[in-house]
Amino acid sequence: MGPLTLSGRKPQLILTFVSLIAAPGSWTLAEEAASSDRDEWHKLFLAGALAGHMRIVERQLADGGFVTTMMQKLVLKRDTTVLETEATSSVEEDREGRIRGFSVRQRLSSQASEVVGRLVGADLEITEDDGGPGPGSKKTPRRSRLPSDPTAVGPHRMERILDEKLRTAGDSVQLRVFIPELRKFGLQKSSLEAEETVELDGTRQKLRRIRSTLDLLAEIPTLQWIDPAGNLQKSTMPLLGTELKTLRSTMAEILKSDLTSPPEIFLATSVPVEGRVDPSRNHITYKITAKKKAMPFEGNRKLFPAAGQEELRPGTRQERWLRVKRVPHGNPLQLPISPAPELEEYLRPNAWIQSDDELIRAAARKAQGGETDAVQVSIKLESWVHDTIARKNLGTAFASAREVLHEKEGDCTEHAVLLAALLRAIGVPSRVVAGLVYYNGMFVGHMWTEAYLRDWFPLDATQARGFVGPDHIALSVSSLDAATVADIFLDIVPVIGSVTIEVVESGE
Repeated sequence: MGPLTLSGRKPQLILTFVSLIAAPGSWTLAEEAASSDRDEWHKLFLAGALAGHMRIVERQLADGGFVTTMMQKLVLKRDTTVLETEATSSVEEDREGRIRGFSVRQRLSSQASEVVGRLVGADLEITEDDGGPGPGSKKTPRRSRLPSDPTAVGPHRMERILDEKLRTAGDSVQLRVFIPELRKFGLQKSSLEAEETVELDGTRQKLRRIRSTLDLLAEIPTLQWIDPAGNLQKSTMPLLGTELKTLRSTMAEILKSDLTSPPEIFLATSVPVEGRVDPSRNHITYKITAKKKAMPFEGNRKLFPAAGQEELRPGTRQERWLRVKRVPHGNPLQLPISPAPELEEYLRPNAWIQSDDELIRAAARKAQGGETDAVQVSIKLESWVHDTIARKNLGTAFASAREVLHEKEGDCTEHAVLLAALLRAIGVPSRVVAGLVYYNGMFVGHMWTEAYLRDWFPLDATQARGFVGPDHIALSVSSLDAATVADIFLDIVPVIGSVTIEVVESGE
C-alpha cells in the first residue's frame, strides 16, 4: 500500500492556524457595509516555500460595528499531488466589540461548504450547508445553536486593545476571542517581548514583537511583528515540525507569485520510529518522547482517546508509554441495537456524515445484504467502502460522506467519513479517529472509523483488513457533530515534528 491511501493531515487545519496568526481574522460582507477601511495582503510560506496568500479586509457598518474578512488561498503538495484550497471567514462585531455573527466558506473538495451564525438572544444560531447533494440526494441544511460568550471581543476591538495595552516590553493582556473556523471561544494571551529592528524587503524597520498563545491550540506560540501604525508586517508559528510564516505584500506582488512548486506536507512531516512495527501483532508498546521539554497538549487534552489504547505508567512532561492492542471482534450482536443515550450524537446525521441521505441509506442496505449481526455487518461495510472508493488519491482535502459516495474517490478521510455514515444508516453509532499509522518505516497522518458494538471497535476502510492492528496510534476522536474539520486535527499537528516514537515491546 502506497502513501496515496494514508494521508490524514489536512490543509484546512493549516488555514485555521493562518487565521490565528494573521492578527484577528475574518468577515461577513454585510449589505450596509461602507467603503473598506482596511485592505491588506500577505504571502504565506511553509518550510520556507511559498504556499499561498491571504487578504484581510475590514469594513465599518452604518451602526458603528465592524466586519473583518479573511480570504485565503493555500497550495500544498501531498506526495506528488498538488492540492489547492480556498476559504473565506468572517466575524461581525457591534460597536463595543461583542460578537454578533460569523461565516466560514471553504472549498476542501469539488463542493464548497458554508457555515453562517447569527446572534439570537444569548446564542449564535448556526446554519450549515455542506455544499449540495449528488444526483438523487436531497439537500438538507443543518441547524444548531452555540452559546455565545458576551465577554469575547471581535477582531477589530481585539486589535485596538492590543495596540493600546502593548506599548512597553513586558506589557501583557488576556482576551476572550472567537475563532470562526473552530466555532469556539478561547483565551488568548499576548505580551510585548521587545522592540527590534527587522529587515523586510531590503529596508530596516523598527517593529514591536508580540508573542501570543491560544488555549484552543495548546498554547503554541505565535510571534507577530507590528509597525508603529499598528500594521502586521510579519508573523511566524511552529507548525508540522517546521515554520509557518506570513509576510506583508501587495495585490500586485501576489498576482505575480509563482505557486507551481508548493511545499510537500505528507512525507516531509512523517514521524520517525525506532524498532519494528508489525500490524499483525496483538499489541505493541511504544515510548513517545517529546523533543522539547513538554509533551504536546500536556495537561490539556487526553492524548490517546481511542479503542485499544492504554497508557502503562503515569506520564511525564516529556515521555509517554503507550500500549496499543488489537481489539477483538467480540460476540455476535443482533440488529437493531439500542445504544445508551450518551451515544446519541454518534447516531445523528450531520453536515459531514449524512446518514439520513437516501442514497447513503440505500448503499448501506445493499452492502448489508441479509446479515443481521452488527459485528459482521460492520466488517462488510468496511470492505464495501474500500471497494467502492475506486480512485484512491490525495486530490481531495476533505469531502462529506454524500460527496464521497457520488465521486468514489479520495484518501483515508473520505474512507472514514463514508464508513461512519453507512454505520449510522443501519443504526450503529460511529465516530472518526485521527492519528498516525505506520508506513514504510515511519508514522504518517491517518484517519479511520470506530463502531460502537457494546464498546468501541476500530475499522479502517482504507486498508480493509477486517481488523485494525497496533500500527495505528489515535490522537483524536470525533462524532463530527457540530465539529469543524480543523478541530479533529488539532491533536495531530502539535505532535508532527515534536516527538519521536520507539517500539519497546511487541506481543503475539
